[in-house]
Amino acid sequence: MSTPTSENALLCRRGKPRRREMGNSSRCPRKRRRPRWVSRRTRDGPTKTKEILMQRFLIERDMPGAAELTDAQLSEIAQKSNATAESLGVDYRWITSYVAGDKVYCVHEADSEDTIREHSRRAGFPVTGVIPVANEFGPGSA
Repeated sequence: MSTPTSENALLCRRGKPRRREMGNSSRCPRKRRRPRWVSRRTRDGPTKTKEILMQRFLIERDMPGAAELTDAQLSEIAQKSNATAESLGVDYRWITSYVAGDKVYCVHEADSEDTIREHSRRAGFPVTGVIPVANEFGPGSA
């Protein structure tokens, strides 16, 4: 087995320079994190292009008995949410939802909190709170 040359020893598996400034020479540079605002380009007419900024929101919903909802009931709720999102006429994206006890926590992307509340009003879903997501992290952030 040959020893790595000094030039190869400074590269990680992705072929990028290792990060030595943080005291851990075995780590490759991290991939870029998702930006807070998601930029989507849409066509507005035959030649105009506009940029739409999407903010991610965490929505808290008080729904007594939420933990006892069946898969069929959750499917109905999902269909209603999808249909309502399409009817808004603006960019709107449902990321995921979590059921925990008597609450449902949803993660959605929209241009404003007002759009989130309008989606909930039209669908008939309760809204306890709408909080803009400031940043995201996970195991890959370590």
